[in-house]
Amino acid sequence: TQELMYDDGRAQAEAEIINECGSFPHRMQPSWALPKLLWFLRHHGAVMRGARLAHQADFINRRLAGHDVATDSSNALKTGYDLVHQRWPQDSLAAVGIPEDILPEVVLPAKQLGTVCREAAEITGMPAGTPIFAGTTDGCAAQIAVLRLTEPRRCCTTCLYPVALSGRAASPYFSSRRAVSSIMPSSN
Repeated sequence: TQELMYDDGRAQAEAEIINECGSFPHRMQPSWALPKLLWFLRHHGAVMRGARLAHQADFINRRLAGHDVATDSSNALKTGYDLVHQRWPQDSLAAVGIPEDILPEVVLPAKQLGTVCREAAEITGMPAGTPIFAGTTDGCAAQIAVLRLTEPRRCCTTCLYPVALSGRAASPYFSSRRAVSSIMPSSN
């Protein structure tokens, strides 16, 4: 099948199905991972049997570790992960046709996922045993910076793709009508 790049919008119908479900905290865009996953399942279901979702970072980390690894919560957001409850919303995912067994375990950024395996060390030149940690997306990294640098109710623009307006609020904000992501600060 033809690859699906970050900004590929072919999953328009699937985004509409997910948004009509109404039980996800964010309005899904066609280019986000959950609509793309549903598109793959609808158009290439036979190939997807036994498959496991992997974001780009997960694919690289899996190759470095030599085994399946968890994904980080920021990559999982656009796949429908419920950050407030820190879990996959199984009922909502099942309602739109996403099987539970295709989704990876989710961990918070900075959790160790494993170490560089011998085979990856030989290929990359990285020392075997080098720790591999869960990261975060560029947008969430920018939001973390906003949390540290601004007062509540202040905003800043992050020049990423797409350009985002990030702000700090007293509590998370969700909108089922707009593409809004919230990150939850740690308890410390």
